[in-house]
Amino acid sequence: MKFLVILTTLFSLIQLHSTEIPLTTANSSSTRFLTYMVNPPEGFNLRRDVYVRISTLIHRLIENGQNWVLVLPPWPHLYHWKSGRQNGLSWLQFFDIQSMSKFIPVIDWIEYQKMNGPAKIDRVWKLETPDFTVEGYKFETEFTPMSCENENTDYTLFGSYHDPIAELGVYTIECYKVMGSTDVLETPLSLIPEGEFLLIEHFEMIMHYQFAGKLYWAARASMVYAEHLRSIGDEFMLEQFDFSSENSLTGDYLSVHLRRGDYVYARPDEIPSLDGAIQQIEDKLNSLNLSKVFLASDSSQKEYDYIQSKLGSRVVRYTPKRDVISVLGDGGISIIDQWIALHAMYFIGTAESTFTFRICEERQLKGIPVDSTYNCLCPDTKPDCIQLIKWNVVT
Repeated sequence: MKFLVILTTLFSLIQLHSTEIPLTTANSSSTRFLTYMVNPPEGFNLRRDVYVRISTLIHRLIENGQNWVLVLPPWPHLYHWKSGRQNGLSWLQFFDIQSMSKFIPVIDWIEYQKMNGPAKIDRVWKLETPDFTVEGYKFETEFTPMSCENENTDYTLFGSYHDPIAELGVYTIECYKVMGSTDVLETPLSLIPEGEFLLIEHFEMIMHYQFAGKLYWAARASMVYAEHLRSIGDEFMLEQFDFSSENSLTGDYLSVHLRRGDYVYARPDEIPSLDGAIQQIEDKLNSLNLSKVFLASDSSQKEYDYIQSKLGSRVVRYTPKRDVISVLGDGGISIIDQWIALHAMYFIGTAESTFTFRICEERQLKGIPVDSTYNCLCPDTKPDCIQLIKWNVVT
């Protein structure tokens, strides 16, 4: 029954948005459309950060009198998504697009095609960073044209060449060496002819303009999780912790993001062993006089079973059934984990993890104290490791 409710809610939301025209400028001849691509190996939460970079850029362009609409690129299958192929997903599955559109004009790729027919990309900017290994290279802001190997060719969009989401003819491809923050693109973008549709490839190469500034936090605040995902998280918290996010800011439980996966071999000196993590969790439960911990982790079932054998009923995690995963996708499950984790009385994350960073930001936006937010697990060899940098919301 719960599965049918989830399915019905998701499809209803998609239908609701697909029958509305959220943009008054979408059909204007003066409107420029912009979409982007990110390096395929990059994960879900890094891609969310890239969205903040490009949305603040568009916000500034609009403030300068230009008419831009961001076409949200479909989500390709990501490296960390293990539950079958998940390609060409709509942003509606993960976020409240109506909330996002209050910051800048946005439209989902699928919705754009419904309104305008098959998308025609007029121009592609392929970005490349300078060669830092060249002797005497100086780190300087630049946006410099360079030659392209292939021009005026069919172009594979968003997915891999073996698993494309869209293949479109492109009018022109331009290549640039780029270094700096998004402000280096403001003048070049102002020269794009009105009515064109531009794709920028490798936007992750562009850094934030005024990171953690007013526009940064406004963009982050607009990225509200989709209602159907929040509802599932709310139901879990009510069952497990007798907590309602509508009535209170935080619940009487500890939440921990324990990064495992590739960190075990890629960053073994930056994370604790399982026993080390268990000990830190026990210590924090005791010091806060809490009886339960919510664990968000990419650990294997064997690793989780070991943790549970040590912590017993004190540890819980969200474990959806396969049919739920097939509807929500790994990205949706990730957001549910974050929604539950961010409402804890106290949060402990994993250093350098974008999953942890997103939880910290959400807690900041909700006004949860920073001292109970910017914390991380310490490696066994560094029990007094440096904790996460605290950022204040600027309004």
